[in-house]
Amino acid sequence: MRADARANRAAIIDAARRLYTTRGPDAPLSAIAEEAGVGAGTLYRHFPTQQDLVLGVVEWLSATIHEVRERWLGPMQTNPHEAWPGFVADIVELRVAALMPRVVEGVDIETVIAQISRRRDAALAAVGEVVELAKGAGLVREDVTAAQFQMGLAVATRPLPSAASALVPDVSSWLVEVYLRGLRPD
Repeated sequence: MRADARANRAAIIDAARRLYTTRGPDAPLSAIAEEAGVGAGTLYRHFPTQQDLVLGVVEWLSATIHEVRERWLGPMQTNPHEAWPGFVADIVELRVAALMPRVVEGVDIETVIAQISRRRDAALAAVGEVVELAKGAGLVREDVTAAQFQMGLAVATRPLPSAASALVPDVSSWLVEVYLRGLRPD
């Protein structure tokens, strides 16, 4: 793929992620193309259907989780108490809680479930490697699985209504901190 085509594809996925997290699965493809700074033809060349775009976003998310794992694997092995909060912050920054539920609501899940499941399983395996290191450092209870960790983190960081966020600023950071304390062994 040519460099400009790769750049257009990345811009489309980035725009889709932003709009899916703010507008949900009903974000029109025309709005995504506009947000990405490309024409509709370019969007459809890369992603002929909404499902193709959703799979592109899922592929990006899985690849990015692997990059986060790679970035934190060494620090988790040498200084897990300092690295663990950084790893968690990077995972939170992906906004999985805001993105994935809305994305899967916008597609015929039966047609893409196998592809999404493969990507999810690979991402959970990557997260699981870091969770295992956190367990070894006494930061996470032994009974916590990667899926439980990820799901709990997604629930703790789920976007709140704007009124709630205004009433209790930075509540998300506080919830993550409480969640991480709750994962520790007794």
